Amino acid sequence: MARPLDDVFDAWRLSSTLHTMGDPLDEDGMLAAEARLGRDLPTDLRRVYEFTDGFDGFDGNVHLEPAGVSADFAEDLRDNGWDIAPELLVFGGNGSDEHWALWYPDGASPHDPTPVIEIGEIFEGGGLALLGSSLPSFLRMISGFHLAGREYAAASDAIGLPNALRHDQDRFASFVAWADPALPFPEPDPYVQRLTRADVQRLVEALPRG
Repeated sequence: MARPLDDVFDAWRLSSTLHTMGDPLDEDGMLAAEARLGRDLPTDLRRVYEFTDGFDGFDGNVHLEPAGVSADFAEDLRDNGWDIAPELLVFGGNGSDEHWALWYPDGASPHDPTPVIEIGEIFEGGGLALLGSSLPSFLRMISGFHLAGREYAAASDAIGLPNALRHDQDRFASFVAWADPALPFPEPDPYVQRLTRADVQRLVEALPRG
């Protein structure tokens, strides 16, 4: 999935006035984050950190934590009462009360696609949504959604955003159908689907591979 991530990075460069980006993370920093995490970082997330170690973009609606923060983020949330399953590697959020995580269970290869999960601010029962079949698909989708309605045609071109969606930010389902049609729900929402850990496991296992 190298090309979709490259396209996203091109789009971020071409819309850089909307974002605050960190410096690329070097190998020493990557190894330090992996040591704190206790395992290899997923390859796609590693590539994001190689481009920018931390990202705050689209008026704060797309926030990716630096690698050093992300390595400890799930445990910090658990300490504050969040029910964070051990499969979740929390890496960012939407700038509000929801967090984003990769579904990365023990034994998973870092080179396999890592689905993206949204964690709602729900402390009883299920509070999860399957937001992306992989990190590249998710970042392409969420970038396209937040580019819609803005005068950044070159950035929209970089990720192949269809003309029909460039002024259609009201319909999130349209962006899901464009960028990630493998998702089981047309409009992922942790407050609507209220997925449990077992639900997510079942849905992830049903996703197309490769």
